[in-house]
Amino acid sequence: MKLTTRDKRALWIGGVGLAVLLVVRGVAIPWIDRWSDARAQAASASAELDALGGRMTRVLSRHADLSKRYGQGVFRPLADVETAQRDLLTAARDVLNKSKLGQLEYFPQKARPLRDVPGATRVAVQVKAKCKLDQLTKCLKGLSATPTLVMLDSLAVDNDAKKPGQLTVTLMFAAVAETAGGRS
Repeated sequence: MKLTTRDKRALWIGGVGLAVLLVVRGVAIPWIDRWSDARAQAASASAELDALGGRMTRVLSRHADLSKRYGQGVFRPLADVETAQRDLLTAARDVLNKSKLGQLEYFPQKARPLRDVPGATRVAVQVKAKCKLDQLTKCLKGLSATPTLVMLDSLAVDNDAKKPGQLTVTLMFAAVAETAGGRS
């Protein structure tokens, strides 16, 4: 059987069409699919990055707020009870001495586990002192400057009837320590 020119042209066009179809199906469509997937992944990664940036901004803002309110001591890891008691007493003495409070009496308190925070213990020291109002204010402001996180648990202030302007104050400073055995 002999092929005519018309048949040859039809076969040639059919072959070229089949080759184009195979190239489109085997190369172009997978390339377009990969490109679409890459764009979708890029959009997803961009959305995740935007969300992470927002969370990071909130964390940094919270970090700045905590640092401003409690000082850098808030970011220190918890110490054991004995070390925390020693650090608390040292920090309290430093703050009170810088504030020039007089007639200081220190009464370390018994460490107590925190019920709401497993593995954590509250350590405290009660301090009785005589001072003027500006000295007390300076003392309270100085708490955030300590390298240890020192919290003012309670404050009682009485006027000295014999000396106007003289205050008798009872301060309860507290800190948190890690209970022996660690956190669960």
